[in-house]
Amino acid sequence: MVRLRRVLLPDAASLCVTALAAAIALSPPKSFDLFFHLASGRDLLAHGFPARDPFSFTASGPQFPHEWPFGIVAELSARAFGAAGPELLVALLFAATALLLWHLLGPRPSRGMLATVLFVLVLEALSPTFAQERPWHFGQLLFVALLLLLRAYRAGSARAGLLVLPLTALWANLHASWPLAPALFGLTALGMASDPAPRRAAAGVGLSAAAFLCAGASIPGPALYLYPLRHALLPSTAGLVEWMPLALDLPFARAYFMLLLLAVFFTGRTRKAPLALVLPAAALAAGAVLVIRLVPFAALALAAAIAEMAEGTRGVGGAWGRVFAGVDRGLRRWNGAAGGGVLPFAAVGIVAMLAAHRPGSLEARLPREDYPVAALHALEGAPPGRVLARLRWGGAVAYFAPGHPVFIDGRNDLFPAAIHEAYVKMKLLEPGWREAFAAARPDYVLWGPVHHGTPLLAALGWMGWREVAGDATGSLWIPPPARAPGARGDAR
Repeated sequence: MVRLRRVLLPDAASLCVTALAAAIALSPPKSFDLFFHLASGRDLLAHGFPARDPFSFTASGPQFPHEWPFGIVAELSARAFGAAGPELLVALLFAATALLLWHLLGPRPSRGMLATVLFVLVLEALSPTFAQERPWHFGQLLFVALLLLLRAYRAGSARAGLLVLPLTALWANLHASWPLAPALFGLTALGMASDPAPRRAAAGVGLSAAAFLCAGASIPGPALYLYPLRHALLPSTAGLVEWMPLALDLPFARAYFMLLLLAVFFTGRTRKAPLALVLPAAALAAGAVLVIRLVPFAALALAAAIAEMAEGTRGVGGAWGRVFAGVDRGLRRWNGAAGGGVLPFAAVGIVAMLAAHRPGSLEARLPREDYPVAALHALEGAPPGRVLARLRWGGAVAYFAPGHPVFIDGRNDLFPAAIHEAYVKMKLLEPGWREAFAAARPDYVLWGPVHHGTPLLAALGWMGWREVAGDATGSLWIPPPARAPGARGDAR
């Protein structure tokens, strides 16, 4: 009876995760990146790894395949469940990550007010990723698994250290955040240098180096070692929001800074905070202030460190202390008696069954305010040709209108700096835009008025181009009759 109650009665975390996982599973496609992952997965299933990029006519080479499994799994999920497929995948990965975090925050009877607050703050810090069907959900799941292994290694488990090696090899094939595994393992080992058994610290440093080398056991091979650094140094990367410094006015940033304050507070209250715990968390926390992309990982690491440091610390005195103690006792009783870890997966399973019974098409589920659905549909049935499209729509063109390579899309590391510069010139009609447009020789232009798109739309009219399909979000344009796709005999 107790076991059945723990399966069916949700605790604080499983109740929250069930609601969020169901909301994610029921939501429409949200990320512009999803579609080039889907297009890549479809192409990989049909042709294997390409020698050149099949989706653009300006790419400098084939896309670096460091996240190839996500595209394949997302495409297979779309084939099985229609538009709900990628959302179901994200919901499952989110639920697994959140429940593993809940386990990381302490044993069931000790999950009181602090564990619940930490859990909510981490979810808020991770909230921007909920609306993104991207491979970083694999990275977050494996990162929590890494934190569990590092905790076990600090506690004396040599097997946990060895398991970091295959974890890193798997991670390197799933998401570009894999360097966190050898980096945090190495910092943990350095923090253990003052332990009574320094040999374990030396062994940990050696294992962290071995974990780094294990990343080469991937499709890209040893080229993977330099890819994160090369990508971070690209001029085009600097303009991406996720690579910018953290700003306090972002809602999820406030949750992250609250975690930072709690970490400082409990570090001060702990008699001797273990350096092996504090060093990797502090390094990652500092990195997240400089680069937004690291915030989800730093939030997870800070929550795990706070929960561990809080064990055995004395409570707060006074009237507020009594209030906190009462709330804490109530939450401990609830979380200790309940469970419900299966409920988020059951909710996602129900959505999956409904979707499998009546799968909807991805094109029909596209948000009309974000995608020019009518124009995409018209392009899908048009003769093959080059497309100058808004950068954020390039992936949708690759997926819904194959055979129409684009000038540029959201895979910023795939395009030379000259292509990025030419795109900006054409978008804003900056000096040199006519030359850039003539050099691109587009057969179609898929464009919209938002994000500085109006100037080029006006210029298309001046140049004699004609709008053939569209709506308020965006429209499809074709050149004058002498330039129409197929008229030159080089439809490409």
